[in-house]
This record gives sequence, C-alpha cells and structure tokens, in this order.
Amino acid sequence: MSRTRTAIAMGLLLLCLGPIRPPSLAEERGGAPPLATLGDVVISEAEVRAAAQAELEALELKTARAQATHAHRRHEILEEALERLLEERLLAAEAGRQGIAVEALLAKELPPAEFEPTAEEIEDFYRDNEERITVSREAALPLVARHLRTERENRARAKLLKRLEGEHRVKRSLPPLRFELQSSDHPALGPADAPVVLTLFSDFACPYCRQYGETLRKIAAHYDRQVRLVFRQFPLRNLHPNAERAAEASLCAADQNRFWEMHDLLFAAPDGLGEEAIRAMAASLELDGAAFGSCLGSGRHRDRVRKDIREGSTAGVDGTPTLFVNGRYFGGVRSFDEVTAIIDEELAPGE
Repeated sequence: MSRTRTAIAMGLLLLCLGPIRPPSLAEERGGAPPLATLGDVVISEAEVRAAAQAELEALELKTARAQATHAHRRHEILEEALERLLEERLLAAEAGRQGIAVEALLAKELPPAEFEPTAEEIEDFYRDNEERITVSREAALPLVARHLRTERENRARAKLLKRLEGEHRVKRSLPPLRFELQSSDHPALGPADAPVVLTLFSDFACPYCRQYGETLRKIAAHYDRQVRLVFRQFPLRNLHPNAERAAEASLCAADQNRFWEMHDLLFAAPDGLGEEAIRAMAASLELDGAAFGSCLGSGRHRDRVRKDIREGSTAGVDGTPTLFVNGRYFGGVRSFDEVTAIIDEELAPGE
C-alpha cells in the first residue's frame, strides 16, 4: 500500500473512532493503578515517566559519572599510598645499605645548597613572568626564590628515587584501573583481534576532536595490526545543538559502509552541521539518498547514540575527546608520543 493510501485509511479510521481521549479509570482497572485521577480521567505511571524522561536521563548520567569519579579517585588514592610507601621503604633500604640514617642520606644526596637560586635567576624569572604576578616586586622575589628552590629539589628527588628504583629492582604490580567498553558493532579501524584497543569518545562539533582523531589514526596505522581504533559517539548536546544529529548521520552513512568518509566531511565543517548541509555531504559521497534520508528522518540510530553517551558516562566521560586504551581512561588531548608510550606499556611482556 502506498504512503498516500495508508494516510487516507488512517484518517478514515480516526474519524470512525472519534477524538482521542485519555484512558478512563474503568479502563485502567485491569492494569497498574494510576498515580492520579481527575474524575474519570487517570494519569498513569507510564505518562509520568514519559513526562520526566529528559530529567531522569540527566539524573542517570550524573549518577553514572559520580560512580566513575569515585572509582577513579579510589584508584588514585591507592596509587598515591603505594608511592608514599615505596619512597619510604626505598630510602630506608638505601640508608641501611650505606649504614647511615635516612636524614643523613637525604642530606648527602640532596644538599640544600645546590638548590638555592642566584639573585640573577630570581630576577630573570620575575622579569619573564611579571605580567602574571599580582603582588609587589618586594613581596614577589622571596616567593620566586622559594618556587625555584622547591622546583629544583623536587626534580633532584625524583631523579634520586628513579636511580634507587633501578638499583633496588623495584617492580610495581598494582594493576591500572580499567573500564569494560564494547568494541564490536562500532565503527573501527584495525583488526578485531588486535591486542590494544583505542576507544575514542568524540563529538563532531568539538574543535579539538578532529585533530586528535587524525593523530590516533596515524598511531593505529603506525602499529599496523597491533592496534584497533574504535569510534564512539559522545555529542555534547548542551554545547553543540547539531552534534547529536551529526552523530546519527555518521551512523546512517555507516549503514552504507561509508562511515569514515562521512566522519571526515562532518569534522571538516564543525560550524555547518545543519540538516541541509548533512544531506549535501551524503550526496557528495553518492550515498543512496532515499535510504540515507529515511534513516536520518526516522531517527533510526538515536538510541544507539544515546547508548554510547550512557556507556561513556559510566566510564567517566564528561567531555570530548576522551580516549581509553584497553579500558584505561585518558581524558583530553594527548600527544602522539604520549599515546604511543601508553600503547607500548600495554604491549610490553607481562602487562
């Protein structure tokens, strides 16, 4: 039956049935009890949930992020406690090896006189940062001296501890925090059995996501079959009104095996993601226009996009871009070298 004939038939049916009205109390008696009544008219729980859907979804996302934040902070606390204990035991072990007290070891390895900045260094730092300093020169100079002293001492202490870790064969076994993220049924580059999976949560209207995505694609190519790059949708609806529609469009293109081509076009025009522009992109890719239009118009992938948002929020995503390396969270933009160092950790024997 054609769409026109179907519409006419539905119109005749509605005329026969009369005007639509809320279900009556009598009609509700066979199901769940109503939450309110107004004479013979009822307000069901389903109606209330539908009316509160947006607020309930926002609350669920907020709760999911809070739980992820708790998991992150809990792991950070354990890592910090481990480092404190390691440093304490490492210094004690080295002091014992040398037959001296820990205080004597620190005085020997980190003599305070070595960290004192010269008057010229203090003046140079003050001059280079004068525009950002909000107190008088007289008040600032002692603060600058303390800053330079502390910075140098911290660097020297870190260098000492790194050296001692090697000499005392320190090995850390606290596993990193990982979140379970689905990688199947999402746009991806690289083999499904790659030992390292990069999962990127991104927004087509995000000004930082395009360049970061390009960096990650270069990294995936660099590692050949060892790395798989998975793209997940995370449109920031409050900041970018057209981002969710662009996310749906990319998945409609994926239905025709053209996700990455549409991905590139969408990122090339972050300020032009309106309906007309998106359809023009689809035409430029010579997609099946009717199928693409039906997909986009029906909102076929709306739930899929929102599922990505929920799963990302559960893993702590609250902005874009956010990268996970085998489930390990790395928010914000990371350099090529930073990401490859993380991948090398994952590929190292025993990881």
